[in-house]
Amino acid sequence: MTMTPDAKRALSTTIRALRARLLTDLRDATESTYRLAVRARDAGLDAGARVRRRRLEDWIAEQVRAQGAAARGKALRGADDFRKEVEQRAAYTLLNRLVILRLMEAPGDGGAPPLRSPALVTGGWNSRAYQDFRALAPALCRPSRGTADDDGTEGYAFLLGLVFEDLAADLPGLYGPSGVADLVPVPAATLRHVVDALDDPALASCWTDDMTLGWVYQYWNDPEREALDAKLNGGGKVEPHEIASKTQMFTERYMVDWLLQNSLGPMWLAMCRHHGWTAECEADGTLTALEARRVVWRARREAGEVDPTELMPLETDAERRWAYYVPQPIPDEAVRAAPESVRSLRLLDPAVGSGHFLVVALDLLVALYREEARHRGEVGAHPQAGRWTDRAIVERILTHNLHGVDLDPRAVQIAAAALWLKARRVAPDARPERMNLVASNLSLASLPDDDPALVELRDEVERETGLPGALTDTLVHALRGADHLGSLLRVDRAVEAALDEHERGPRGGGRVLQGSLDLLGDAAPAAVVAREVRPRAEARASLQKRLEDFLARHTTGDDLGLRMRGEQLAAGVRFVRMVREGTYDLVVANPPYQGTSKLADSKYVERHYPLGKADLYAAFLLRGLELVRDDGVSAMLTMRNWMFINQYAALREYLLGTSDLRGLGDFDRGAFEDVPDEVVSVAVSVFTRAAHGAQSIAISPTPRDDRSRDSARTPRKRAATLCHVGRHEFDPAALKVVPEWPLVYWWDSELLDKYVTLPRLGGSARVRQGLATSDNVRRLRRHFEIVQLTLATVRGSGSTFSRPVQWVPHIMGAAGIAWFDRLTYVIDWGRFGLGLKVHHERQYSSYTKRVPAEDVYFRTGVAFSTIGASFSGRIHRYPGTIDTTGCSVYPADVSSVACLFNSTFARRILDSLNPTIHYTNGDVERLPLLRIENAGDIVSTLNAAFVSNEAHREPSVEFLRPGPSPWRHAQEWAQLAVDRPDGAPLPPHEPVYDPEPPTDHLSFALGVALGRFDP
Repeated sequence: MTMTPDAKRALSTTIRALRARLLTDLRDATESTYRLAVRARDAGLDAGARVRRRRLEDWIAEQVRAQGAAARGKALRGADDFRKEVEQRAAYTLLNRLVILRLMEAPGDGGAPPLRSPALVTGGWNSRAYQDFRALAPALCRPSRGTADDDGTEGYAFLLGLVFEDLAADLPGLYGPSGVADLVPVPAATLRHVVDALDDPALASCWTDDMTLGWVYQYWNDPEREALDAKLNGGGKVEPHEIASKTQMFTERYMVDWLLQNSLGPMWLAMCRHHGWTAECEADGTLTALEARRVVWRARREAGEVDPTELMPLETDAERRWAYYVPQPIPDEAVRAAPESVRSLRLLDPAVGSGHFLVVALDLLVALYREEARHRGEVGAHPQAGRWTDRAIVERILTHNLHGVDLDPRAVQIAAAALWLKARRVAPDARPERMNLVASNLSLASLPDDDPALVELRDEVERETGLPGALTDTLVHALRGADHLGSLLRVDRAVEAALDEHERGPRGGGRVLQGSLDLLGDAAPAAVVAREVRPRAEARASLQKRLEDFLARHTTGDDLGLRMRGEQLAAGVRFVRMVREGTYDLVVANPPYQGTSKLADSKYVERHYPLGKADLYAAFLLRGLELVRDDGVSAMLTMRNWMFINQYAALREYLLGTSDLRGLGDFDRGAFEDVPDEVVSVAVSVFTRAAHGAQSIAISPTPRDDRSRDSARTPRKRAATLCHVGRHEFDPAALKVVPEWPLVYWWDSELLDKYVTLPRLGGSARVRQGLATSDNVRRLRRHFEIVQLTLATVRGSGSTFSRPVQWVPHIMGAAGIAWFDRLTYVIDWGRFGLGLKVHHERQYSSYTKRVPAEDVYFRTGVAFSTIGASFSGRIHRYPGTIDTTGCSVYPADVSSVACLFNSTFARRILDSLNPTIHYTNGDVERLPLLRIENAGDIVSTLNAAFVSNEAHREPSVEFLRPGPSPWRHAQEWAQLAVDRPDGAPLPPHEPVYDPEPPTDHLSFALGVALGRFDP
């Protein structure tokens, strides 16, 4: 059962409140228990407390000393910082233990028994387990006020400790000793408060949801992420160790389902066709029934019979597993390259976080395993039926199918626990040999160059491969970046680069790594090639083996906090093996969204992922395709701006030109319920590492022009996604005709043909950037602030003057204003802007980049809105200078371009080319030059209405006196005129006047009385 939206909000509130309470209470308890403000010898502590205090202080002192040279000039952390770290560790350890225990106490699907009973956290002090304990051991539950044995919980904490010890057998990392955090005391009142808070009935549906652990982890970390947001807003940068906290964002379940069902789903269908099977979802009519129900449900939504937030009902488990799958063509190449069995499929989440994708994938894979067993007939008494039992299936999935890498070791432990819980729900006796999860914090950054293991590594590598120690050091130094790069670290390429460098160098000379050439020319070419390749392969294998041996000495295998049936490889070895390229059938992820300009250290990403250097998610798009095999699939939920804007044009060209875009889930803004602003606008892209073949599919569950920001926005999107609102079929290759290849998947063939055949605006008109004042307060004024400014003055301004003119019209942005630019601002242009130019010359060594395009100043053009929700254009009524926000076009026919800019056609095109709120000159230059008939007549009619409006608008420089205005109705008529079909006559126009409000006359009378206006 999935948690309800109300329960999710309650969980967020609860976890944030518990975090604050725990951190405060544990800090106070640590202070009062150990009297840290007083010297130890004067604190009056008993022997046990003195020992614990000494251990705590010794650990803190060691951490302070250990910073040493690793800080590299950065501010050192003090003792209080490390004390807070210990208290925070104790706080989240306690919370995680209680949350996981509460999850284990909840019943499973279909009334399955809980993993642990009787309940202890459920019900708290009224729970069945505690009541039984009181009956069996009343002496342990009797309050002993004032004695050392009294923990204040009437034995509840003691019983909880026994349960934790029992759970430590399977989950030692979570329930076993937690080191220095065990020294932090937990007050009885605090423990009771936490248990009672988790037992709130409002959270009931949370305890049957597979995703609860991940949400708890995110809500706990939210304050840290918000603090980092504030740091960035203040001009700071994200340090390497802060990347995990800054970018952690748990994915909404519906997007996880859509991504997996449209990547793993088609792969399964291809596997079935590869073997000649008919997938059960096709054979039993599941897909057909879902599509028929969607048609009916969409019709009911459009008719208003069901609320837009109401989910389409699903009737079976099979429907739930295929509900988000969008029917699509399965290419023949995908069938040919499909895995032989779901047992051999390898899936990686390279930014696994707390394991959301892997938990859902486990659920899907269990069903596919069972179906494959039926297809193969290996059920019942079949000799191979043993490998398809629930236990065998779960253990195979965890040990072979699923893989995950993340920066944050706590997140990886949560992911491991979530998978363990899910596996136990399916098969309570499951004991996997290992889990393929790893945190990339290998802690090699502080490793000294004279470390014995590193010295030994140098010697062994040089002895076996001839690779000099300096190149081995370079390779190890590259691995130091694993702490903050994670799966973006190209270990394979670092090895190859070291080998290449050795081959080029004078010492290598090709002697060791390349086979000796046949100087007599007797050998066949194939034999020569074999001798050249084999030693290189041997050198690579030897280097990788020695590197793994080295990492095994510096990392452990108990980092996941689980007890496995087999031996878990060391974390460093797991990491190096799991990031090998060309290894996986499927890569899925919600990678971090973080612009590299805000990173304190982005050199590696910029150097190794030049096409994706603008943002970490863009680098992950590239990395995902590197990690999959040929014909493998990489599906990621990322920001959607890579699909459109100029900054990612080269990335688009590479991705669309070298890979097959199979599907798009364009979720746009509002996809995350907990992200209320417009910053996060996302899409799922499903790429196959193969040449483009069949038609691609996309969905856009909410209209692209939907600007709503209400609380029901995400539920509407979720419901629309389920019933496949906004489905499109498109050919990405056909979109290449649009400059920069934006993914305008919703363009039909008619619009594409029109775009191709019409000339571009940039080919016939000048689109120019305006000047930057760098100080608007100093350089600009409102027109009414200049006493001597007159209508004749501003209309007489020109590129040459008969007399000096200091204040001239300055055209800025004007969101929402169309057709004509009102005179609002004037700029100090005395001596042709000499003061402004001198300022820029001194500040930037040249003024021409800050004051460009002087040759078009004081000429009539058409300004367009660079920032705004809707594109529009306005004619320069008072030619002057233009601002960076008042970028303008200077065409031969001003009326035609003004009509084009204000047409629905232009808005549709520009909103497609750049769906952000910032239109650029490049976007406008790509606009097709659609001819609008009678443009001169339209502008002439509008001009008459505008003149009348300005004469009656008091803030206008043309104001005469109050009066009615025809301007609003004239604009409505003009919109009909510019949007009419080709060949249609102009709609009739009769001026319709809006009466002026009475306050206009009152204001005018006051102005007359003050001498501002003539009566």
